[in-house]
Amino acid sequence: MRHAYIYIIILAVSLMVGCSTPQYKAMSQSFRLGVPIRQTTNQVQYVELSAERVETFISSQGVDTKLRNTSDKYFCAVSEEWFTTTVLPEYWQFLKDLELQNRYEDEKNDCDDYTRAFTFFCKMKARRTMDMRYNMAVADVFYYVGGNKKNPHAINGIIVMTKEGNLKLIYVEPQTAGKFPEPSVDISKNVYFWSM
Repeated sequence: MRHAYIYIIILAVSLMVGCSTPQYKAMSQSFRLGVPIRQTTNQVQYVELSAERVETFISSQGVDTKLRNTSDKYFCAVSEEWFTTTVLPEYWQFLKDLELQNRYEDEKNDCDDYTRAFTFFCKMKARRTMDMRYNMAVADVFYYVGGNKKNPHAINGIIVMTKEGNLKLIYVEPQTAGKFPEPSVDISKNVYFWSM
């Protein structure tokens, strides 16, 4: 509750002095989401989301499956810029250090293994970089490529915050640390299991 009072005071002051910086716009967005944005000294922003907000958001992105699991009550959506410029390159370096980049081995080192590794890497990187109370909003996503049930594949889904303060869903291929082209409607409509 204390955060809400602090936010209201900051918002009132910013409106009185006419602030229109991205920080205040992001704070305004966080208020609409019902949670305060917390910042660390290195200015990496994130927004805290309830599990219900995550469920509502992924549904709005076309992920319509009954097999969804949000194992925690709250998550953090990190900034898209930080995710793209820091997490993805460092994850790729992590794979290189382990000599696992592009090293697919059926039933031993395949898509679901890379997916779990990416999820863990993201959560640890975010926790070690920021003063976050909750895990980063990264999910293990299983879907049928092209809708073909004989072609299942595991990737990751990440909820990030754009510069404008909006939520965005990004899909990542953890075997190459590459983002899928957007919008990824073909993936969202063919998800059969989502676990965050």
